[in-house]
Amino acid sequence: MRKLFQLMTLLLFCTLIAQNKAVAEKIQQSHKNNQKFEKFELFGLNISKTQSQDYTKSAKDVSVLNLNHQQLNELISKKPRNLELTIPYNGTEVTVELIKQEIFTEDFVAKNEKGNIISYQPGVYYQGIVKGNNTSLAGFSFFENDVIGIVSSINLGNLTVGKSKDKRDFLAYSDKNILGSNPFVCGVDEIPENRQTPSFQLEMLSKAEMTEKCVRIYYEIANAPFLENGSSETETMNWITAIHNNINTLYANDDIQISLSEVMIWTNDDPYDGDYSQNLYEFAETRTSFNGDLAHLVNYPSTTSVAFLNSLCGDYRYAYSGIDMYFEEFPTYSWTIMAMTHEMGHSMGSPHTHACAWNGDNTAIDGCGPAWGYSEGCDGPIPDEGGTIMSYCHGTWVGINFTQGFGPQPAALIRNTIEGKPCIGTDCTSSCPPTVQGISVQEITPDNYQITISDETSSAWAYRVYEFGTTPTDWVDTNSQTIMISGLNPNRYYQFELGNKCSNGLMGGTTSATLLIGNFCGQNFVDTGGDSGNYQDYQTIIKTFYPAVASEKVKLTFSQFDLESDYDFMYIYNGNSVNAPLFANGNNLSGNNIPGPFTSTAEDGSITVRFISDGGVTSQGWVAAIECTQLSVEDNDNISGVEIYPNPTSSVLNIDAKKEIISVKLNDVSGKSVLIKKSNAVKEKLNIKHLPKGVYILTVEMKGQTVTKKIIKN
Repeated sequence: MRKLFQLMTLLLFCTLIAQNKAVAEKIQQSHKNNQKFEKFELFGLNISKTQSQDYTKSAKDVSVLNLNHQQLNELISKKPRNLELTIPYNGTEVTVELIKQEIFTEDFVAKNEKGNIISYQPGVYYQGIVKGNNTSLAGFSFFENDVIGIVSSINLGNLTVGKSKDKRDFLAYSDKNILGSNPFVCGVDEIPENRQTPSFQLEMLSKAEMTEKCVRIYYEIANAPFLENGSSETETMNWITAIHNNINTLYANDDIQISLSEVMIWTNDDPYDGDYSQNLYEFAETRTSFNGDLAHLVNYPSTTSVAFLNSLCGDYRYAYSGIDMYFEEFPTYSWTIMAMTHEMGHSMGSPHTHACAWNGDNTAIDGCGPAWGYSEGCDGPIPDEGGTIMSYCHGTWVGINFTQGFGPQPAALIRNTIEGKPCIGTDCTSSCPPTVQGISVQEITPDNYQITISDETSSAWAYRVYEFGTTPTDWVDTNSQTIMISGLNPNRYYQFELGNKCSNGLMGGTTSATLLIGNFCGQNFVDTGGDSGNYQDYQTIIKTFYPAVASEKVKLTFSQFDLESDYDFMYIYNGNSVNAPLFANGNNLSGNNIPGPFTSTAEDGSITVRFISDGGVTSQGWVAAIECTQLSVEDNDNISGVEIYPNPTSSVLNIDAKKEIISVKLNDVSGKSVLIKKSNAVKEKLNIKHLPKGVYILTVEMKGQTVTKKIIKN
């Protein structure tokens, strides 16, 4: 039945996508509205140069063009809504119909590395199709003395129009006929943060509709592309905005909104001199704030390109492209556009099409990756009409054809990902960058938690708590950096999620923690997958086990233990927090060797467990018995040596000891000392009325003995 449903879903979606795609639909709507497409004769054929071996040795189909500067100036001056343009190419003519586009946000700005504003007059930007061919795609950008464009169709491939490297001639050629190889390689599978590959569910397929949300793009141009553009800020801006116009066209054709919010150009040496992964991490560490939702570093020459997977609204919303600007004299705009669009597709949630992640059954869409010699992914068919943006088909004979776009499944996954991100606005201007640096989780009692927010920027947050595996609850607003969680059902896992709130109503990226509620004496402690399933990726679990009776202590005995070796870890502490001492054999537990058992010697008889998993691979997890047993006579003597009361307290804390007290110290949950007092008596009083409500750790030092105790200030 499930296979039948999958087949019917795919057939339905194939029917839907057989209709005109977004850009062709715009052209058709303009014709239906009887809008005029003004004709411009920008190019004529230079026959003698077209036959020159200077060019034909590198691309067998090249046409050398003469630019009509008067027509170009008229086009730039008039900025017509619709235009028609003809390009002489390979013994024929290619006519395109284009519609003017706005590719910038309202607050767009261009700067250099010193923060100085670049005075830039943008070009005029268009997208469209080959006249009469609704399956084609085109994007053109017009500047003073320059034109940059791409025309794509099944027959043409990706036809590039632009200046030769020496700037003397305009060339038109198809990248499928160039006598060089596209050097693009993607390193997304080599980044540790990307070890979790999203799986596509067929239920995501629906009638394609433009995303309501709009991803704002920040480009940082390294020094090398600036030098390659004649050390000119204007030429560099023309180049990157033309590239972005075509990237924008590809996303728009699959109903995905993006907009250019800022460009920063390194006019002097930049810090990005490492390999691709070093440059990506250096970029993320250097550019901690930027005007946009996704930051993209562009460098030259071509190296492996890379991005953090599904990273919008998080700490890793960065991509890096090492691009190739020329092959011999030929501008390789289509190679640059493909590489940059591909990497941002990863940032927006899509894995490679040869990943074992698609079709609802974790198989591949195509087999171009394995066919090109890459071992990751699954085997699959080779698409005769060219690969899609997220494929490796540029390494095979079919190449990548921009008319194929992202393909139905990657496009749907990207749309679903963007629409689900709380920090992305709908107006291509607003956003809400994440500011939460982290959260600390402290278990007060078996069914009460205190969450402390670390955030030096925001003053408003929203959070939600819901039972693991159930539908998330509504968000709750708060202005307090301390959140108390109570009233949850015992012996169950809960998910806690939190994000900062912005004045525009959007919410920054979320930080999460997994809570385990209840007293487990006489019961089993198991992972979130239960007795038979696996735990999940990106989990952080902190649980303190207390004895049910004050005179008892906790014993933790594992019967099953299986964590992803060297990537997922458990830590076991002899006390009531992660500030307590680690058991000697309870540090960095990983793999499948059963540890322990562990018996508490802490003053309150407690044990704390911390578990952390990364993304990518999970395992069976653990099963551990929790026993609460009677303390020995020696342990009872230790506990009765100091009496601390009342606890909880709102003001005065009394300390009665059988030995002389040397000092008392009170720390908050972060380990910071908030009160220290010297003594030489057996009784002391601490006034903590001035301290904020919360949990504190009291350390009483006596002759030959030190006792710690958790204190609750209410």
